[in-house]
Amino acid sequence: MINDAFVNLGGVKMDALVEQVLWRDERRLTLVLPYRPASHAEGLAIYKVKVLAVQGLSDEEVGAFMQHFYAGTAEHEEGFRIWESHNDDSM
Repeated sequence: MINDAFVNLGGVKMDALVEQVLWRDERRLTLVLPYRPASHAEGLAIYKVKVLAVQGLSDEEVGAFMQHFYAGTAEHEEGFRIWESHNDDSM
C-alpha cells in the first residue's frame, strides 16, 4: 500500500510517498520517497528513497528488494522520465 503523507526526516516535515510492503508471514518493510511538490516555488524535486522500518528481513534481503524496486521503477517509462528529470540526491 502507498500513501501520500507528511514525514519527519532529520527534523524537517516533508511530503512523501510511504510504501508498506507486507509479506504473508511477519516480514515488513516501510519505504519513504520524500519529495517537494510541483506547487513549491522551486518546483518538483524527488529525493532518494529511504528505508524507514524493517521487520524480519536481513540486510541482504532488503538490498535485494531495493534492487528489484529500482529495476521496477525503470520499467514505467513515463514515471521514470519524470523521476529522473526531477531527481535531487541532496537528501
